[in-house]
Amino acid sequence: MPRSLCHGLAYNGVACGRRCSWYVANALRGSELQLRRTHLRASGTAALLTVALALIGCGSGQRQDATEKSGKFSVDVTSASLPAKQSLANPVHLEIGVRNAGDVTMPNVVITVTVAGKEGEDSVLPFAQRDPQKGLSMPDRPVWVLEDHFPRVTGATVGAGATTADRKTYQFGQLDPGESIDAIWKLVPVKVGRFALVYQVHAGLTGNAIAVDAAGGKDAVVTDVLPATITGDVPQLEVNANGDVVEIKPQPKSGGSGEKGSK
Repeated sequence: MPRSLCHGLAYNGVACGRRCSWYVANALRGSELQLRRTHLRASGTAALLTVALALIGCGSGQRQDATEKSGKFSVDVTSASLPAKQSLANPVHLEIGVRNAGDVTMPNVVITVTVAGKEGEDSVLPFAQRDPQKGLSMPDRPVWVLEDHFPRVTGATVGAGATTADRKTYQFGQLDPGESIDAIWKLVPVKVGRFALVYQVHAGLTGNAIAVDAAGGKDAVVTDVLPATITGDVPQLEVNANGDVVEIKPQPKSGGSGEKGSK
């Protein structure tokens, strides 16, 4: 992305920092449950993707990305949502739907996620911020905690989206032309404040396969910013029959209208 697009970008008064290669200023508008995509015009260099992504795996043997195809792959984000209003300890879902809008198989659906702003950018965790104080043994402070066995693909009963050497990066495998996936992250808010999650969709891990927005043109990066406000109101929770932690909704008060006018 040209530096001019990044310069001066901030969310809630927090500058995104020098490496805001996929932060979108005009995507910060609005607080709807589901935000529309922002189409960025970018210079489209593979170097930006290489910086953001790490090679998968360690140890001996052939890398799984060694034969990744090169090229640009047309992608449509069918949905991207995060509840705009949240409360401590009340689980929420981050949902991102991706469709292969091209006519060739997409090598690997890869989604990177980070908290907006320099502190989120500096953290090695996807849903955390780095405390700038020096000398801390654990400087990354979570905003959300990712629940076990997530992310998942809609309809799956087990976790999907294998993590990579970069903990902010999740891969979901090949995607045939016209096919879609819907990825879900179950998050538990643990910090009060105004935040935003930034995601970007890629077509591979090395930067050779580049995802471009089907509606934005051949150089449009597939990215968006999803803001959320977390309050300190702690809800009453219970475990439902499916084993999920859910909020206990208040029961409606019984009306006494039937006695109105009686003597």
